Order: sequence, then C-alpha cells, then structure tokens
Amino acid sequence: MSKDWIIRSFSSELSDHERKQLVEWLESDPENLAGYLRLKTIWDESAQLQVNNKKDFEQSWNRFRNTIRHAKHPNRTRRLVVFRIAASVALVAGLTATLLWLVPAKQEELAVAKEIATDQSYIITANGEKVIIADEQTEVRYDSLAASRNAGIAEGQPLADPQMLELVVPRSRRITLVLADGSKVWLNSESRLRYPEYFVGNTRSVSLEGEAFFDVTRSEGKSFVVETRKISVEVYGTTFNVTAYADEEQISATLVEGSVAVRENGALDTRMLKPSQRAVYSVENKTFTVGDTDTELYTSWIHGYLKFSSESLQQVIQKLTRSYGISMEINDPVLREHKFSGKLFLQESAIDVLKVIQLAAPMDYREENGKIIILNKNE
Repeated sequence: MSKDWIIRSFSSELSDHERKQLVEWLESDPENLAGYLRLKTIWDESAQLQVNNKKDFEQSWNRFRNTIRHAKHPNRTRRLVVFRIAASVALVAGLTATLLWLVPAKQEELAVAKEIATDQSYIITANGEKVIIADEQTEVRYDSLAASRNAGIAEGQPLADPQMLELVVPRSRRITLVLADGSKVWLNSESRLRYPEYFVGNTRSVSLEGEAFFDVTRSEGKSFVVETRKISVEVYGTTFNVTAYADEEQISATLVEGSVAVRENGALDTRMLKPSQRAVYSVENKTFTVGDTDTELYTSWIHGYLKFSSESLQQVIQKLTRSYGISMEINDPVLREHKFSGKLFLQESAIDVLKVIQLAAPMDYREENGKIIILNKNE
C-alpha cells in the first residue's frame, strides 16, 4: 500500500474499487489497521497546517513502512493482542467510524467493516455506521454521538424526525444507557436495544432483543413501551426486567416497582403485574404464566452477580457463557439437569466461578480448543 494511496483515502479520493482494496488490506493484518489509524490521526492534525505534525506524519510513515517490510507473520495470539490494541487506538483517536467512512456506498464492504472489534459494545446509527464504545465506558447517553442534527434549531421550531439508533452489547459486556427522557436501561451481555434519539408523541417506544433492566422516568400522559419479538411491556414509570433472547423459548417480564401491562404482539388482552411478580410467555404455546417471584433472581446481574434457585446447570452455564464470552458445553444430559442454587460473582474469573459450582455439583471440566467442556465427575 503506497503513501499516495493512504493520503488519497484520507481525502475521500478513492474509487469504489480502490476503497474495497483498502478495506481488504486493513482487514488482512492488525498492524495495517493500527498503523493506518496512527497516520490518520496525524493527518487530521496536520490539516490545521501545523508543520510539526506534517513532519510527524513523514516520520510515522517511514516507521510504518519499515514495520510492514520487516515484520514476521504474527502468530494467532499476537495478532489478537495487536488487533485489540488497534481497536483501542481507534477509540483514543476518535476514529471509530474510519472504516465505515471509507465505504459508505457499499453494503458488502460495510459488512466487512462491521466485523472489526466485535468484542466491544457499539452503537449503529441510522445510516449503518458503527460507533464503538470504549471498554472502560460503562454508561452512554442518548446524545453521546458527536453532533445532533437538531443543533441550532431555534426554540419553537419543529424538530427533525428522530433517527433510530441501536446499542449492541456482545458477550462478556454490560452497559447502561440513559435515554432522552432520563430513563435508564441496563443492557446485559448479548443484547440489542433499538431506540430513538429523542421521543415524540404520547408513546415512548424501544425494541429489545436480549435482556435489559429498565428504570423508567414517569412522564404524565406518555407511556413507555418495550417491544420484543413476541410480546410488549407497557409502563408509565417503574423498574422492571425483560428477558427476550432470540435463542430461548421463553420471554419474561419481572416487575420490581410500579405496575406494568404485558400483552402478546397484536393482541388486545393485557395482564397486569404487581411488584414481585413475573410474567413468562411461552413462544411455542403462545401463553402467559404470571406468578410471584424473587426478583433478585432476575435483576442480580446489574449488581455484578448471578443468583440462582434450583435452576438447571444447563441454564447456569448458558448465563455464564454470555457473561464471560467463553464457550462452555456440558457433555452429559443428566448433569445438564442437575439443580443449582447460590450466588456467582462476576468479578471472579470464569474458572474460579466453575470451582464454586464444583462445590455443589458433581462436575469437572477441561479446556479444549478454546472451549470449556464440563464433565460428569461420577462417570
């Protein structure tokens, strides 16, 4: 990759074919991405005609060229480390959308760019750009993106239609979102929340896949609706948890305070929940079951631990897989149904948590090809 090509990419002067080649080159080696982002940072600064920065660019280019020329092919572990460093460089430099900017018109290229840093939380904008959230950032606001389209609109003038945003949280991550009305949403691992920049009209509506805990700000005459693939939950101001993972056969809503109404999508009949009640919807049977519950079982994750009461080991391991981002598998059908009760603290490592479970279950484990295989100790 020539210096001229790199510079022309900074100025949006590449053809569609050249942009595709650039994306392929950046994806081919993490060191390419890391070096490119360093050069882009210096180039942006030099755009202010600061001579020293232009000299820095030339020096950085020479170092980058020598690195590529003399570097050995990194092994898989080193590539992963460098790849994560490159992602961190992008965050620090404020270049999280650089690759998306390179290929705005090509969806297939956009899909390639979206694969970068998928172990980090990110926000998808209305035009498909992905804005990565720094690892150390545990809370984001509805207005956390660089600029609002409504900036500068005089008071009393109508606002532009709100854009829809989507916050995506991968395995091993959890994050809190503050919505435009002040409501807070805690998103659990492997979850997605679609929400507007700001709310208009009498209904504040968001869409959830995965698990989230909501603390909804009361707004007189304006209901708050959480939509999932099969049911919706309507509230006016309350705290509750919703679990709606795509790979699970149940969708549930657990009420901590206030009151909520749950209904099947498209249906008129609603079921009202009181505090400490949980509604479980069976996707297969299309039926609701409502009953009293210990809400801590479904909300403990927001406090950094998981509480279980006579849950199958299969369910426990499924939650740990999401929480730690490590693939775990139970190879014995009897062990899968073994009941477990207790608390598991997510500050501990995955191995330490498994050791705790060993105290209450006849299990052992081994690591195999990046996966943890859980065995029946009695066999």
